[in-house]
Amino acid sequence: MAEQRPSHCITVSELTHSIRTLLEPSFRSVKVQGEVSNVKLQGSGHLYFTLKDSQAQIAAVMFRKETSSLTKIPKEGDQIFVEGSLSLYAPRGSYQIVVRSLQYQGEGELWLRFHELKDKLAQRGWFASERKKKLPRFPTTIGVVTSPTGAAIRDILQVLTRRFQGIRVLLCPVKVQGEGAGDEIRDAIELLNRYELADLLIVGRGGGSIEDLWAFNEEVVATAIYESKIPIISAVGHETDVTLSDFVADVRAPTPSAAAELAVRDKQSLLSFLHQAQDRLFHYLSKTCQSHRHALSSLKRHPIFSAPWTLLYEREQKLDSIAHLLDTHIASFFEAKQTYLKGAQERLSIVDPLYEISRNRERLDLHWRSLQKMGQHYLFTLKERLSHMGTLYRQLHPDNLLAQGYCYATTIQGQLISSTHNVQLGDRISITCQDGEIQAIVHATKPRITKVFYDKTTLL
Repeated sequence: MAEQRPSHCITVSELTHSIRTLLEPSFRSVKVQGEVSNVKLQGSGHLYFTLKDSQAQIAAVMFRKETSSLTKIPKEGDQIFVEGSLSLYAPRGSYQIVVRSLQYQGEGELWLRFHELKDKLAQRGWFASERKKKLPRFPTTIGVVTSPTGAAIRDILQVLTRRFQGIRVLLCPVKVQGEGAGDEIRDAIELLNRYELADLLIVGRGGGSIEDLWAFNEEVVATAIYESKIPIISAVGHETDVTLSDFVADVRAPTPSAAAELAVRDKQSLLSFLHQAQDRLFHYLSKTCQSHRHALSSLKRHPIFSAPWTLLYEREQKLDSIAHLLDTHIASFFEAKQTYLKGAQERLSIVDPLYEISRNRERLDLHWRSLQKMGQHYLFTLKERLSHMGTLYRQLHPDNLLAQGYCYATTIQGQLISSTHNVQLGDRISITCQDGEIQAIVHATKPRITKVFYDKTTLL
């Protein structure tokens, strides 16, 4: 039977959970400075160490993902800055810092200066790809600006000797770290440019910390590289090391050895290419010469060389044919012209002015006689019509109508009255008969009936 625990008593796990609940949210992001001790890099890639000062210490862990980004592993006694979060490790009941980033003492200020200068040069356009110069394909002299005792010059000479033996290498020895190193590097670049001593420059050194590489982050070095008329390959540190010289240079190489490989082409590869090109050229020339020999042989067999007179005979026959055709065409031409001239003469005789005057006189006489006949017939017709109209006039004359018993009425003004609407009651009218006029006054009007009162009869 399990023992019962006293009231208000909690387990170790519960206590640890409570501590974690209170501790971790309050320290999600901390920055701590201290000295490194008890460094252990596990096979898993996790890094464990202790961060301490004169009065206290705290455990720290940096997991593989963050450790892989380190340029170097901290060693015993290094002064560093770490950034991370506080965590409680329950199995041991201890708290530790889970480190997200790590910087060595003095490195933080250098990194700040590095980024400030980088932004400044970027704004000037010194990193733009369009201003970078192309490397020469076959440099004859390569200038190297580096330490004469470092591994960089040995690696460069070894690669150049292997790839293209015989190229001149001009070493300009300089300090690559420490006080005054940047000025020496600048002076060397300017010297090589002033006297045009090389076709290509390699500026660099081996790897190291940011303090070791700082000379290649100085503005004087960046300015000298930017103003260089000779193309420059920057070869500073290892592949993970980056300096301002890498950004400003025309080409960046990850290592000095890689810079030497970029500077020259492999001689054996070039020789192999030249041999292949030579073989292709010989093959092409041989084939071309053979083709020309066949063409020359064919030309020798051509009739113009074997029997040139046959070509003259053919041309003479062709000339005779052309002459015959020319004679035929000339005769036909003159015959056609004569025929045309004869026809023109005939047409000219037809349109002779005297002939035309005679023809027109005959036509005029004919028209005159026809016109006389038409005029006589027209006058006769007019006389007949006039006689008929005279007869009609006499028959229709008002006097003749009055003789037949008709009469007509007019107003006092002499206007003929053709309707009852032409007069009004009380109007005086005149009625003309065969033997005189009757004066009357309109008493009333009716359709077709007019009543008048006679007051006077005037005999003509």
